[in-house]
Amino acid sequence: MGKLNKFENVDVFASLEAIMKQNTGFYQSDFDIDKKIIAEKAASQNPADKTLLWLSRPSGTYCFRERDVFISDTAPHNTWRFYKEQTRDPILAYAVELTGVQDGKITGNLYELDYEKHYERVKGACSGYERRAALYGGGNAGLCRPYPCQSGAHDRSGVCGACPLPRRRGMSDIKRLTPPQSRKVNTLVRRTCCNCDNGNCILLDDGDECVCPQLISYSLLCKWFRIAVLPADKELYAELCHTEDMRRCSVCGAPFVSSSNRAVYCPDCRKRITRRQTAERMRKMRANVTR
Repeated sequence: MGKLNKFENVDVFASLEAIMKQNTGFYQSDFDIDKKIIAEKAASQNPADKTLLWLSRPSGTYCFRERDVFISDTAPHNTWRFYKEQTRDPILAYAVELTGVQDGKITGNLYELDYEKHYERVKGACSGYERRAALYGGGNAGLCRPYPCQSGAHDRSGVCGACPLPRRRGMSDIKRLTPPQSRKVNTLVRRTCCNCDNGNCILLDDGDECVCPQLISYSLLCKWFRIAVLPADKELYAELCHTEDMRRCSVCGAPFVSSSNRAVYCPDCRKRITRRQTAERMRKMRANVTR
């Protein structure tokens, strides 16, 4: 890739729209959503809202906070990686630094990114911040800093040689889900979790809607789900969390939990077998009566 462009103190809307019209042929209306996001962040007092990542592709655009793109298993992170891993679309990516408002126009600096190199940085970043770490980490969950660590100095003990704080472990210990397990988990989240509102997580809502990370991940991330929601499905709970104590049904092979050491059937098979045994017993009783 040649020399990357840099635009300083420009009208952010006008500049991005010009770039979008060159590279995005379809779904240009996506940019209207981007403008709303940029306007909200420009009005925010949070310094983290002033740096955004913007992506233009042939069939639409995306705009995310830079901070969110570096948080693993979130929608911004997965989206940013998707177009490198799953498509061959020509991507134009820019870092957007919001600096203020002049004459009613949002101004800022635009820095063109080498999307492939930036993808590698996002993919390998050690990232996260405390709020998400508290909800989605493993037993000692957490991360070395509240923002991406590029040192690459983490050893197997979970200690970062370059960071002033220890990196608490957890993401590598989280259970990975198979596609069938993921579908069951997503169904359980949508039907049962009190914090799931139309696919968004209420606990992570800080004024902006935040998609539930558990719904877009093939890992068992959410502590709340593991503690409060997953036990509602005893079979799935046994399969995911109690593999050492899990029993397998002798008829269908499905996992199940039982307080009895003599249980050999899952609840569904037990009902069918009980009905069949009851019917057989009643037939014998009727046969003895008619003799």
